[in-house]
Amino acid sequence: MKKLVLMLCIFMLPLTLASDTQHRFKVCVQVGGNNKQVNNLIFNRLTRQLRLLEDVDVVGLLENWKYIIAVSTKEVILKDGTKTGRFAIAHNFHEKVPGDFLRVNLKIHPHAAVYFAVPGVSVWNRDNLHEYCISLVSNFEEDKLEMPRLLYKTRQ
Repeated sequence: MKKLVLMLCIFMLPLTLASDTQHRFKVCVQVGGNNKQVNNLIFNRLTRQLRLLEDVDVVGLLENWKYIIAVSTKEVILKDGTKTGRFAIAHNFHEKVPGDFLRVNLKIHPHAAVYFAVPGVSVWNRDNLHEYCISLVSNFEEDKLEMPRLLYKTRQ
């Protein structure tokens, strides 16, 4: 029995060490707009999709994040006041500039400098917002995480 426990410990130790040494990406999600229910829905779906990526931690705005996904929503309303059930959604991915590159104190101005990326804009039905979140996280992963993952793999 002692040998079995010892063998289990020997095989489990590398697995626990691998999870601690894996590089983690800290991502902040910010959603704003005129419809709180839709904003909460998008925020929850985005954070769920990001957590499905195994190397991403979702953090708050005041925490030490590396990337931020900023989303802004606006309900599409016709001139006569008819609600269409569609939402114009703009998004942008920002990457924080390393503190070594700046003269400003990041503890006083934590959001002083980010690399700016080209924003995306689209119109989605309320029923398809989950598809929007899946595609947005997929684009984020491809645009921002693919290259750093390759670099971290080659270093190890």
